[in-house]
Amino acid sequence: MKKKSYKGLLLWIVVFTTVMFAISALPAYGSLLTRITLNYMFLMIFVLMLIIHFDDKIYWITGVEYEQAAKLTREQRKACSIKYVRVFGIAALVFLAVSVGFHLLDLPYYNDIFVSVVLVIYAAISTIKFKL
Repeated sequence: MKKKSYKGLLLWIVVFTTVMFAISALPAYGSLLTRITLNYMFLMIFVLMLIIHFDDKIYWITGVEYEQAAKLTREQRKACSIKYVRVFGIAALVFLAVSVGFHLLDLPYYNDIFVSVVLVIYAAISTIKFKL
């Protein structure tokens, strides 16, 4: 296993935050801006899970210690991290479909906010059962 490092996570946080501020400067308004922001959030959570999976950084996930992860084989770590990729990837795709539908139906943005909160909570809770 690679040496313990959180540099990639720090970089992800900086990019995520910088782009979130940049999105707020877009010449969009209300519902569209909210939908862009929330879809970006889902995309970036999915990207973070991909980074964790491909860079073998399972210990970035809350509840997993570096020492615990280091005792496992690479295949065991990958088998666990791919579960997170699937859950958050599906959540991102579901939210994209819902937000596009809401936009086409001209529904207010608070529907998107409600769905995004429910999806994130559901995805997070569904990962509790994942064990190394």
